[in-house]
Amino acid sequence: MEEFITSFFQELIPSALAKLGGFFKWIFLRKKYTYKEILEQNWNKRIGLLAIIILFFLTINLGK
Repeated sequence: MEEFITSFFQELIPSALAKLGGFFKWIFLRKKYTYKEILEQNWNKRIGLLAIIILFFLTINLGK
C-alpha cells in the first residue's frame, strides 16, 4: 500500500506541475500555439513550480 501511495504522488506532482506550467505558458502564447502543443513542449514543470512559488509569496505578502 505504501508503494502505491508513493508512486501515485511521484506521478501526480510532476503531471500537475506540467499542466499548471503549460496553462501559464498558454496564457502568453495562445495565439501562436494550442494548449495541447504547449503541453508537449519542455519547461512546463519548471514554469509550474515557479508559478506556485510566486503565488505562495504573493499570498504571504498580501496577507501582511
